[in-house]
Amino acid sequence: MSTTPLTKSAIAIDEVETLVLHHALKLLQFVGEAGHIPTRLLEDIERMTGSRPAMWSVNEKINTLKKLLAPMWKFETEDRTGIEAGTHTSGAEDGNEKEEMGQGEIQSNWDEIVGSFEDMNLNPDLLRSIQTHGFDRPTSIQQHAILPLIKNHDLICQAPSGTGKTAYVISILQNLDTTVPDCQALIIVPNHELAQQIQRFVSTLGEPLKADCHACIGGTNVREDVKRFKFESDSARPHIVVGTLGRVHDLINRRALRIEAIKCFVIDEADDMLSRAFKEQMYGLAKIVPQTAQKALFAATLSQEVSDFTEKFMRKPYQIKFRHLEKVTLDGIKQYYVPVEEDKKLNTLCELFKIVSINQVYI
Repeated sequence: MSTTPLTKSAIAIDEVETLVLHHALKLLQFVGEAGHIPTRLLEDIERMTGSRPAMWSVNEKINTLKKLLAPMWKFETEDRTGIEAGTHTSGAEDGNEKEEMGQGEIQSNWDEIVGSFEDMNLNPDLLRSIQTHGFDRPTSIQQHAILPLIKNHDLICQAPSGTGKTAYVISILQNLDTTVPDCQALIIVPNHELAQQIQRFVSTLGEPLKADCHACIGGTNVREDVKRFKFESDSARPHIVVGTLGRVHDLINRRALRIEAIKCFVIDEADDMLSRAFKEQMYGLAKIVPQTAQKALFAATLSQEVSDFTEKFMRKPYQIKFRHLEKVTLDGIKQYYVPVEEDKKLNTLCELFKIVSINQVYI
């Protein structure tokens, strides 16, 4: 395939404040030869614009790429790095969330809705990290959920699986005291993959705060976890723990994971975690977590088990739920395609996994 090289100036995409160009150019460089635009694309550009790209100024190249490539990346999901994102400048990932999860779709007994991250009075370092990672404005669920969580209220949030995580991660990071070398937030999830996903997201978003998050999951050497919590230096112990129920219980029983300093206790996918298979262990854990700790439940359905747990362990929780959950879930799915040659499909898929946040995937 013959190619025409991009000028060095045209590759300086940092000058263009749009996430779409970053993703699109990375993909183009991968599909073609690094640093080049495939000839086929140049021919399409010439046909559509009536002029030759080689004759354009840098700004003309950038503006045309923005127009041609932006539609490729308009798909919607609420997760970023496996965790749901706010609405990005580019429209990627969440797209225009008010269309799929508008304020009218949400029922809540919390009245204070905050439409921007800037108005949430966040730690400046946390706010910069949120913006740096492409979150332009909060999604509907974040507009409702972040503030009550920051203000240490108990919360029940009914939303599609895979959503809501950014809300509790931001609130945990906002309330974190990194001078305290103990676990201050405990997040219980149903599986290994989700625990690792959340751990990566917390570590990424909380890096400027020096927040330390550790994932505790079965199938790994428990001695490594014990060593992590009993490290000789207090400053080396994690502030946030995310894990599966069995491993967390094991570490508490071994007196490795100390729970006295926990300020926030989150159960994600609570409808699964409070089912008959886990109920006894979940109740046991809830009984030993400090009574003063904030409790937050995120569930796709508000089952009887969730209601029973709420009545027993939560203090006047606020509730957030969607009126039409099935509709919201379907509207969150968007189709798109990337044209590549047959022998480059696998490599392109691998590249997509590096640059696109994916919560659930079917290949």
